[in-house]
Amino acid sequence: MDPRKLIRFRYLPEILFTVLAVPVLFLNLGVWTVQLWDESRVITSSYEMYRDGLALIPTFQGGSDIHRTLPPLLVWLQALCMHLFGPTEFAARFPSALSGVLMGWLLISWSRHSIGNGWIGFLAGMLAICSAGLNGFHALHGADYEGLMIFFMLLQLRTFHGYVESNTSEHRFRWFGGFTLAVALGVLTKGPQALFFFPALGVYWLLRKGWKRESVILLLSRIGMLILAMSWYYVVRELLEPGYLHWVWMNDLGGRYASAIDAAGYYPQFYWEVLQDQLHGLIYLIPASLLLIFVRKEWRQRGILLMLIAVLLYAVIIQSASTKHEWYLLPIIPLLFYLAVSGCYSLAQFLDKRLRMTRGRIRVITLWILSVIGGWFWLIRADERMHETAIRPEHNDYYSMTQWFRLMDQDGYQGRFVFYDPEYSAHNWYYLERMNDHGAETTFTRSLDEVTSGDVVVYYQPEVQVALQQRFILQPVDSFQNARMVKLIFLNGRQAN
Repeated sequence: MDPRKLIRFRYLPEILFTVLAVPVLFLNLGVWTVQLWDESRVITSSYEMYRDGLALIPTFQGGSDIHRTLPPLLVWLQALCMHLFGPTEFAARFPSALSGVLMGWLLISWSRHSIGNGWIGFLAGMLAICSAGLNGFHALHGADYEGLMIFFMLLQLRTFHGYVESNTSEHRFRWFGGFTLAVALGVLTKGPQALFFFPALGVYWLLRKGWKRESVILLLSRIGMLILAMSWYYVVRELLEPGYLHWVWMNDLGGRYASAIDAAGYYPQFYWEVLQDQLHGLIYLIPASLLLIFVRKEWRQRGILLMLIAVLLYAVIIQSASTKHEWYLLPIIPLLFYLAVSGCYSLAQFLDKRLRMTRGRIRVITLWILSVIGGWFWLIRADERMHETAIRPEHNDYYSMTQWFRLMDQDGYQGRFVFYDPEYSAHNWYYLERMNDHGAETTFTRSLDEVTSGDVVVYYQPEVQVALQQRFILQPVDSFQNARMVKLIFLNGRQAN
């Protein structure tokens, strides 16, 4: 086959992106043990739904999970994947990894239809899925909400752009239907945060349609009806669990916005430093996209303006909040890479037209340079995934217990023990539940008053060992790295039976 014809093959960017995405997104996806905080609670809820059946309200340790007030779409998808692949870490993380592939396809399709070159979206998508932020356990490589939510938020932008720029009522109807679906699925994934692009959508609508009264009323009525239609889950759950909306406000909206939850109130320049770390030098190429808006009027219809507005307004929202986390930036990372790549490409186009003797070579050279940068990032991430270990060296002490529980579960452990941990340890509960379902008898406690002579106790902190030795004589049973299993043989001078 002629290489020139192969390069012009319409869906070659999607095919190549999929092939390259597999090593960085799916390779060793299930090697990590369950990670603390969000992933640990989500995967435990998904396992319980896999075991107990589909439910409207996710559970955690058998009860309603009021700590995680988010809707259940991700839990449903993970439970479905557990039925397909088995109840494993790979199954729980599969929806997030798949979201990365879909995100790349979306950017390719958008650039093909708006710029006329699918390779712009290909390069932006490849840089995005290989970035430090999106390729971490909090996004595309973990059983967390961000990966799926980011895809649906990008889909909102794409479908809304298509709706605004369509010339026929039939096309507008289709685009608005897709936009409605994207909003619905985004809200069912991570609730109100999936709507954080809405201010940008409103501004873009008014810039493109004008500030006439009819245009404003139409915009507000459609967005209002859309939000009301999406609120059904919250209404139903409040009826089933009175007080649920209060917890939503505290966990996801007002409480997190007005005060620093989990002591995450970082300094003002925090997000700028995170962007510099995740986008490296490419962040300084984004002003080229700003230049497009003023120099080339036709690019205003090509999604660049909408992306710039979305990035700026989203940044204002999260910067003004008291609680700041680096993963709050993740929804705009693909947009920033797209703006950087398209900005470089447009400047190359401009130079090719002004310097006619180049015969289009500047565009070709620019794409090749960006491809080399993307290839370098890809090699780094692919190498990381090939050498992935269950516990990263910096986490050995903290996750050694988790790895031990995982090995016990894989070996079919059916013994009996008490897991004593005075700290928050949700990353261990998934494995404890699995062992109990396979015949083991494990319990969890944070209090020394709940253990007694004759109990087999598992722990890993040195301070726990000191506290136990003040009350008991410890008979070693087993160990794994810094984790210990001991039998308590004396209590108040009396020998255990």
